[in-house]
Amino acid sequence: MRQIGANGKKTQITINTMGNTQTLNTYAINGLQVSNAFTPFDVATGPSGSPHVKKASQGWILWIVIRETQGNSFKVNRVHLQREGIDETQLDILMKSINFDFPERIIEDKKENSMEDNRFMRQVEKSIKLDEDGHYYIILPFRNNEVCFQNNSEQCLQRLNSLKRKFFKNHRFEQDYLDLLNKIVERGYAEPVPSDDLDRNDGKVWYLPHHGVYHPQRPEKICVVFDCSARNLCVSLNNTLLQGPNLANNL
Repeated sequence: MRQIGANGKKTQITINTMGNTQTLNTYAINGLQVSNAFTPFDVATGPSGSPHVKKASQGWILWIVIRETQGNSFKVNRVHLQREGIDETQLDILMKSINFDFPERIIEDKKENSMEDNRFMRQVEKSIKLDEDGHYYIILPFRNNEVCFQNNSEQCLQRLNSLKRKFFKNHRFEQDYLDLLNKIVERGYAEPVPSDDLDRNDGKVWYLPHHGVYHPQRPEKICVVFDCSARNLCVSLNNTLLQGPNLANNL
């Protein structure tokens, strides 16, 4: 002890090893500032949390684990994140900086009408009229005012014959269909063709085929579909008309 500059009180402890009991002379060293006394040459450990010993220059040093409390208690750390309020002034400065660096950003994200849409609107505004019965009507907005149709009467006759065969097979369908067509005429949505125009063939006549379908959720309600997409020699009424802007509200 004197060689390493340490002093301590002599004491005795009993160490049980491998079933043998031996009494050993031990010293309790005061102070850890004598580093030479603790230089390890060998270490003997046990299970986690048990005492262990180190072999130093003066012999074996016993390290005892001192537990202040008993029981299954654990220390845990917790992190709580909270978003700070946004500084509107700083956000406004940031947006101005972005718009300055990328000027295309200041363009409103609004869908504008195409040239054809504007042309459609001009034709509608120019031709719209209110008749004596309180009905508004407009001239059909053709892409080409000099449009010339091929006679599609044969195509419509074939569709009409197919419709008549369906009438013969289903009298309820026939009655519902004719009732709806009569209502369309009574309400002024359609009118009979004047007798003078029945044989007209100047390229300004287009026969419109139609068919009937029942509403899937209301099987008693029939709808008559006027087929404007029917083609004759690769031409349909739809593709000769300006489509116009989408005026329906977004869902």
